[in-house]
Amino acid sequence: MGPSLAKQLTNPVVILEPFQVLAIGYMGPSNPQSANGYQYVIVGVDYFTRFVIARPVTRTDAATSFQFLRDDVTCDGSDDSAMV
Repeated sequence: MGPSLAKQLTNPVVILEPFQVLAIGYMGPSNPQSANGYQYVIVGVDYFTRFVIARPVTRTDAATSFQFLRDDVTCDGSDDSAMV
């Protein structure tokens, strides 16, 4: 693949405001687990500000991820219509 083709295939991601793009991942399992049964940490990092949000969790499923986004990331009055 030549340099011109590589340049055509890469497009920068333009981020204009905080929390427009968020990276989410899980850390764990930790051993031993906490007294409350937490053995994972879900972490969200805002691409614009590099602000980090983290929460201990017991599971790594879609429902836990959605609850984290709903409760810890979005605010009242925010436009979450693009949340998928």
